Amino acid sequence: MRFDLFHRVVLSCVCAGVGLAACSNPTAEGIRTNAKRAPTLPASSDPLDQQVAQLAAQHAGGMLVHDNAFRVQLDAGAQHDFLVVLLGGHCYKAIGVAEIGVNNLDLALFDPAGSPVQHDITRDPTAVLGQDEPMCLSEPGAYRLHVRARDGAGTVLVRFFKTEQ
Repeated sequence: MRFDLFHRVVLSCVCAGVGLAACSNPTAEGIRTNAKRAPTLPASSDPLDQQVAQLAAQHAGGMLVHDNAFRVQLDAGAQHDFLVVLLGGHCYKAIGVAEIGVNNLDLALFDPAGSPVQHDITRDPTAVLGQDEPMCLSEPGAYRLHVRARDGAGTVLVRFFKTEQ
């Protein structure tokens, strides 16, 4: 049986034993109201982890770390795909950083059917998917994260952040 976002919210409210008025679905507005709270990342001495933490404080306030980081070494012009399991009913942001040597990092996210969800359009060594508006997904599944070093070579690290509900 498939549930749309409305039915999942109703079901979660019923299961939690609260009235519907107390429930809310994840929206960009809800994320902005919690933007003051920076995500808590594991302590790390890795410079790329530290860069992600700085960008997360700026772009992913009010969100939680989702799963493990994706790390890959890319040659100039090289690309790599990862599968990431994302849950329906949550909103996401993906933050990617590259070490010195990668001048243009590109990220793109594709849904389980292969349709594009969002791609990065900046021309720098960082990339944020969901920068202006978080990617609020209704369907859970294995999404494909496409990572490309358009200009330069080096190690890339990408982390996903999600809403609590």
